[in-house]
Parts: sequence; C-alpha cells; structure tokens
Amino acid sequence: MLQSGTYKIGAWFHSGRFADQRFDTAGQSLASPLSSGVARMLNNNYSLYAALDQPLWQESEGAGGLNIYGSWALRGIATLPISIFDTGLIYKGLFGREDDTIGIGFA
Repeated sequence: MLQSGTYKIGAWFHSGRFADQRFDTAGQSLASPLSSGVARMLNNNYSLYAALDQPLWQESEGAGGLNIYGSWALRGIATLPISIFDTGLIYKGLFGREDDTIGIGFA
C-alpha cells in the first residue's frame, strides 16, 4: 500500500521597503558604467507557491520506492517577475540500500 503524498500551498507578503537589485534611482541597470550606483527603493513584494511529493511505487511497507515531486512559484514583480517550475523523480533504496537516493529533475 502506498503512503499518502505531501501537498503544500502557500503565500508570503513583505510590506517593508528594500533596495532593488537591478536598477538605480534613474531606472538604469546597476551593472551599467553609467549607473549612479544608488539602488532605487521598492515597496511590497509577494510570492505564491505550491509543492507536491507523491509516492508512485513502493517495494514493500516502509521500504524505498519511486516518488514524483514538483513545485511552482510565482514571484512578485519587485524581485523576479516570473514563474518558476521544477519537477522530477526520486528513487530511494537503490540496490537495497535504504539510505541511498537517486533522482532526475527538470527546472
């Protein structure tokens, strides 16, 4: 019998001020030689996320087996205005060694 998986959803919100990591006060890239070197200040940031870890196959009760995992995050516009996704497979107990884990993933 397979164990039940783990599923998580959540969010966070940061209401304070913080320095931009990309642009100066004039909107110029901080990496540019023309930049003032003074980062612009930003307000508020957030992230939404979801994660799963689900057994697909188990050798025997309490033994190793194959799991699938995945996570997704939507980052706030102030830091990285992108979605991040990763997924993969993990096999625990390879060659009968319960503490060994091997996996393959994609991000």
